[in-house]
Amino acid sequence: MPRKGNYRTVWSPEVLDEYLKRIAIDGMSARGVGKMKDMPSYESFHMLKSRDAEVNRRYLEAMESRATAIDDEIDDVIKAVANGEMDYQAGRLAVDTMKWRMTKLYPRFYGDNQRVEVEHKTSFVDELKRVAARVEQARLEGAEVIDAVEDKGDGKD
Repeated sequence: MPRKGNYRTVWSPEVLDEYLKRIAIDGMSARGVGKMKDMPSYESFHMLKSRDAEVNRRYLEAMESRATAIDDEIDDVIKAVANGEMDYQAGRLAVDTMKWRMTKLYPRFYGDNQRVEVEHKTSFVDELKRVAARVEQARLEGAEVIDAVEDKGDGKD
């Protein structure tokens, strides 16, 4: 079986830029770009990004941009369904598939998982000490303070 793509291993900055542009802007996969006659093979690209952290970082950015390109494709499918050029169910399948791909290509932006980070500025022990001090202050001022009743776990108050 004949191999597709160009198996040269010389990566000039211009060739790398074009390779990543076809991923980011044109929405192609790295394998798809690697099958093109004027581009180095995917295997060569894979080895390059494995060796060079900067190339790998740029590739990840290109993949995130590729997800945005898929967003444009979704708009095209929606228009085709609205104009009657595509069956509703076929359009729905296409959109759902593209949305799934977007979550895999750029999970931070299109992913379903929401991450909430909470930063505690004070500790619970410090807060309990502040409450105890306020209760003691209220007691000294003559306010009625209800002492806690120990729960024995028997269901009775």
